[in-house]
Amino acid sequence: MTREAGGPASARLPSRGSAPLIAIAALWMAIGPCLTAGASGPGKPNAETPAADAVEGDPQLKAAIQTIEKAFKERNPQAIVPLVSPDGKVFLSFHTVGKETGYYGRDQVYFILQRVFRQHQTTGFTITVQTSRRQKTQALCTSQWVYRTNEGQGNVQIFFVLMTKSGQWSLVQIREAA
Repeated sequence: MTREAGGPASARLPSRGSAPLIAIAALWMAIGPCLTAGASGPGKPNAETPAADAVEGDPQLKAAIQTIEKAFKERNPQAIVPLVSPDGKVFLSFHTVGKETGYYGRDQVYFILQRVFRQHQTTGFTITVQTSRRQKTQALCTSQWVYRTNEGQGNVQIFFVLMTKSGQWSLVQIREAA
């Protein structure tokens, strides 16, 4: 690889293909502290973060969390569809359970989750909000999904990021922990 004339390599603008990587890195920078703060374990809110208060103080967020939980426990992708904005995209990243990574619309999320649920029998699912009450427009949720397939049992941690706009919570990310 040769260096372009006109300035040091660090001064060059990123290519269009790297924009999603930059966005993911920025998101990691934003939610990284939340992930380490919530390291007390799945299903257990961190004592330093009043995450339970955030859910109790916002009935729409509580309903969205219950919708996600119901969808995974009942293996019903239709339950999640109302959480996907009709004109928005969801970043979906499943490494072991679905092999999909990318930005998907509402119908695509439905069909991907339908296939994942068809191949994975849920035996347990817990979800915890890791966001404090001070953060009113974004919620990071950590879940533990235990499932059974034809090959045996599995266990995966999945992060859900929801954003609110005009009081309506929408899923913007469903990502399996790396």
